Amino acid sequence: RTCQDRLGVAKDSWLRALRDFESRFADKLGGDFKIDKLSEELGSAIMLKEDTVGNCEVVRVFQSVQVRIWSMREGGMVLVDMGAEDGGSARLPGWKRERAETPREVVERIKATLLQAGDLRITFTFDKMEQYTEEYVSSNTGGVLKTVHGVEIIEGFVTSADLETRARFAMDQGECAFVRTDKDGKKRSFQWMTEEHALSNHVKLRKDTFGMNEVPTLIPMAVVKSVATNPLSQRIAEVGKKAETVLARDKRFLDLEKGVGCIEGWLHLDPSQARSRALQELSKRKFVAQHSHELREFSKALAEIRRMENCLNPPSLQELPWCDERLKRLEARCAVATGAAAHLHEHVTKVAEDYHKAMAGVNDQLLRWNALLSQGGS
Repeated sequence: RTCQDRLGVAKDSWLRALRDFESRFADKLGGDFKIDKLSEELGSAIMLKEDTVGNCEVVRVFQSVQVRIWSMREGGMVLVDMGAEDGGSARLPGWKRERAETPREVVERIKATLLQAGDLRITFTFDKMEQYTEEYVSSNTGGVLKTVHGVEIIEGFVTSADLETRARFAMDQGECAFVRTDKDGKKRSFQWMTEEHALSNHVKLRKDTFGMNEVPTLIPMAVVKSVATNPLSQRIAEVGKKAETVLARDKRFLDLEKGVGCIEGWLHLDPSQARSRALQELSKRKFVAQHSHELREFSKALAEIRRMENCLNPPSLQELPWCDERLKRLEARCAVATGAAAHLHEHVTKVAEDYHKAMAGVNDQLLRWNALLSQGGS
């Protein structure tokens, strides 16, 4: 009865909100319309939003995924979408999420299509996703329909150490920008910014500590229409009729009911009698005594596993990817140093050969002078 009363109140408030929206939408845009058709035109779901006091309103609902990409693991700069050539506010790179998509699939599409960074290695942390909601009035519906925009922020950082690849995306060059052109020929600019610069440009990097972070109560239109057309008692009666039809069609359910009735007495047997409890305790003790050796071995194995839990995921394993990048950079530096040393060796060898030739010439000239002086003296 309480559920029926609650659904009756909900049904009245839902219908009032629906009728109010239809009248305002018709007065604003003119003509008859259907909510299902409106949902297809807008490319998003139309739902009923209910607050804690029971007030309802029709809203447009859609989800998007944004990525917060840093130029390096610690510190560095964050990538900001500056918008297309025809205008747009600065924000984190993002894409609309379809109903059947996962956040990982949307992130892959952002990386491949929006950023065109298939060869840039970026590590994302999907287990630390931030979520918040924004509410605003949609301009493409004549200022009548409010939009509830759910945003999921996924953080990542660039792990590519190749200097040429990083230079193509204007990294390690200060607050520089790069441009990408989509398949329709439209250009979009992206810029690396410090966190302070991004916040000064009103870029929402994180969800607020308070405010628009709670997910509202959203009711699909199918539920609203179902509650409006079919009362709860009618739906319960329909479910009962369907259940009776299924039971009558399959005789195995009747056999199952008879079997459960036969063992019903055993299912509700009371084991609290003294003799039954004593026999149970005695059998348990005998079982433990018979398998004491196996239980001791099992306890030793558990103790050994407990001692080895710290070795399952040591902190040094988390540093391995970063050490790999450092090793690659050191190898690159060693290659450069080796090339410089080889060049220096060639130069020193040439200087030594020239010096040897010069000294040989001087020695030969001194011998000639000595021979001339000896002839003059005689």
